[in-house]
Amino acid sequence: MDLDVFGAALVDNEISVYALGMPQGFVTWAGWQKLRQLIRIERPDVIQTWMYHSDLIGALAARSVGHRTVCWGIHNSDLSKERTPWRSRWVAKICALLSQYLPCRIISCSTQAAGVHLKAGYDPARLHVVNNGYDLSRFSVDADARIVVRQELGCSDATLVVGAIARWHPVKDHETLFSALALLPSAICSAAGSAEWTLALAGTGMTRENEQLKLALERHGLQDRVRLLGERKDVERVLAALDLHVLSSAGEAFPNALAEAMACGVPCVTTDVGDAALIVDDAKQVVPARQPRALARVIESSLQEVLRSRQTGELTEWRDALHQSIATRFSAEAMVAGYVRLWSEASA
Repeated sequence: MDLDVFGAALVDNEISVYALGMPQGFVTWAGWQKLRQLIRIERPDVIQTWMYHSDLIGALAARSVGHRTVCWGIHNSDLSKERTPWRSRWVAKICALLSQYLPCRIISCSTQAAGVHLKAGYDPARLHVVNNGYDLSRFSVDADARIVVRQELGCSDATLVVGAIARWHPVKDHETLFSALALLPSAICSAAGSAEWTLALAGTGMTRENEQLKLALERHGLQDRVRLLGERKDVERVLAALDLHVLSSAGEAFPNALAEAMACGVPCVTTDVGDAALIVDDAKQVVPARQPRALARVIESSLQEVLRSRQTGELTEWRDALHQSIATRFSAEAMVAGYVRLWSEASA
């Protein structure tokens, strides 16, 4: 399609970017020919494609001009008709049939996604997992941002701020999140005291103009408790203000929101989707998808633990430990090293 925000950022960093200008979901003859011409002229060492349509079209374009070093990218852990559009499911089936012939490597961002695609018929000999990695200079514990953003939200130091960083989309299952929060008492109580709580929602569609969201919040009686932040480019600052991050999704591969929240020192509760359990690395914080009562119980107990750790002075240590957990297992450097290794093998 066009450069969009990421293409523009690459250009700003003096990286050459070519946009084919094709409409979303369609391949034009002009775009196809331009892609083939670019491959012929640039003669890349490796072609890394990204998700089903790109995997198929990119590999066919490469083969058509004699280029065979193609690595596919998989970033979906649910091929059901409820979660994946029919067109994407059909392209995925075609890719499964051709996976022994077109790509040199197939790189999945999560173990869960890899398993789903093995069952769908993808070639096991070419399938590898490289987990997502994170820029830990950006996603870190930031006490100053916490103070500033909480002031923007109108929240005192005592208020418990529950957050969810997720776009408005059925797969994110905000209905389960809202149902769970509606079950919580107005104040969370523990042996260390009690505190009021509020909800911060950030992501595409998280605005007052979203009528569906507005109705859902009213239906669950949350309209006066929520802060709608819309799409934010400073998501790391928003995360710094949270006391708990909740992922209520019905389907994920490797949920970035969880890892980013933990890297910012925020405790997380999640549904058991994709590699979420692997990321949080704490079974007590994981519940089955679409079970609001179970989610409510874990949210409440987690907020009680936050209150207790505030009282005992252990909160700083807890936040640092969460950041270190991501730094040890899911750094950007580890992700880059994984891709470079596979690209080097493919082009050798």
